[in-house]
Amino acid sequence: MRSTAIRKILNGKKLMLIAATLLAMVLLSACASREGNMRSDGEAAGSEITLTPESLQGVWVGSLETGNGSIRLVFRSSEDGSWVMDSPDQGATGLPAELQLKQNNTVKFDVPSVGGYFQGTFTGTRSIDGTWYQGGAQFPLVLEPQDTRPEISRPQEPEPPYPYVSRDLYFRNDSADIQLAGTLTLPRGEGPFPAVVLVSGSGPQNRDEELMGHKPFLVLADYLTRQGIAVLRYDDRGVGLSEGDFQDATSPDLASDALAAWKYLVSQNETDPLRTGIAGHSEGGLIGIYLGYRNPEIPFLVLLAPSVIQGREQLLLQSEIIMRRSGVSEEAIRRELDAAKGIFDILQQIPVKESLPPETISRLEEQYRTMGLSGSRLENALRQITSRWYRNFLTYDPSTEINELEMPALAVFGGLDTQVDARANSAPITAENIDVVTLDGLNHLFQEAESGLPAEYGSISETMNPRLLELVSSWINGR
Repeated sequence: MRSTAIRKILNGKKLMLIAATLLAMVLLSACASREGNMRSDGEAAGSEITLTPESLQGVWVGSLETGNGSIRLVFRSSEDGSWVMDSPDQGATGLPAELQLKQNNTVKFDVPSVGGYFQGTFTGTRSIDGTWYQGGAQFPLVLEPQDTRPEISRPQEPEPPYPYVSRDLYFRNDSADIQLAGTLTLPRGEGPFPAVVLVSGSGPQNRDEELMGHKPFLVLADYLTRQGIAVLRYDDRGVGLSEGDFQDATSPDLASDALAAWKYLVSQNETDPLRTGIAGHSEGGLIGIYLGYRNPEIPFLVLLAPSVIQGREQLLLQSEIIMRRSGVSEEAIRRELDAAKGIFDILQQIPVKESLPPETISRLEEQYRTMGLSGSRLENALRQITSRWYRNFLTYDPSTEINELEMPALAVFGGLDTQVDARANSAPITAENIDVVTLDGLNHLFQEAESGLPAEYGSISETMNPRLLELVSSWINGR
């Protein structure tokens, strides 16, 4: 999800739906000044050693304790002397890092792409004791050498050979004049089979909905196909092998891609047109509602953590829940929400179909400056909230359309979801043709979780809980 309350730190990807970012750590603007202290004994010990870039060559690993989970940061060198940073728990690898050696054996790794840096003192015990700085926040971090870079465990990811047919393909969205790339998995045996198109959450996603080191759609497609269901998953426009411009796309634009995928799947000889539906996760669930309301011929919908309440209210509620569960003070929460409401009020004075005039941009910039944003952080925030996607999402309210769907639908929520609150988003659903299920203990990605906060996503080895997989499979096969 995209949010004003959470600072992005990785380029190019976002979490599911509107507000959570694909983060190497969760940095809430309301808790932007935690002090990180360097160890004085480390500095004294380090002063006896003369550091050189060559003496630091290798792999250095530390755990960042954000208060909401532990996130590993890895700094590693290559033979040519260059450095990169990985955040394996967040699925980020190879972010360029710049090494600087200063007086008193002070080591600095600058990571421009995320607007953060580490600075610490090399100690006599072969560790670097210091602090990670980003977005106005500071976190203690101790780096220690390791022989190899750490790997992440994703035990649910399937490995070939598969007990089904997997076919890479292309299909067209004629309304947008683009070609999209995807993978169709087909059960072995005689068809036609029940089938489903998978529609990903917000942000540029590939066909596996890959994020935080997880591939949820790969795991879901594998499970469903093993249960006799054909599955089409595809790269978002402008991602992977798909054509188009993602940055200029709104939810209705992305819905046209999903509809093109469904029409392609229905046309295949191996699929049963009367049992071929759409399954969307997060913003993909919202897109499912949008399509189902306008295309009653779609046989069924599976809505996984769908945004059902109005976009503005979703953003505010999401920020409030994440901040409160992160231990942010009530005063800071109120301040953040008031600031967000002020920004939304300014945006909503101009109809979505109209361009924002320069005076509106100036008012938004002024509002952000009062929140302490400047430089690239200010530019990124303005670029995000003034986008066509953001403005469209802010005003769209699917709560009425979902109850006017003509086809059967399954709406599933995670009881620990901090991005799409289960209670708030299931409450508006009253239609008898919609089965509503809340799975206790699961987060927004439908993982077994402790807090449900986005900071946990990457550190959890489970990609998608078996309860969710079995529920979706049995529901589709029961159509």
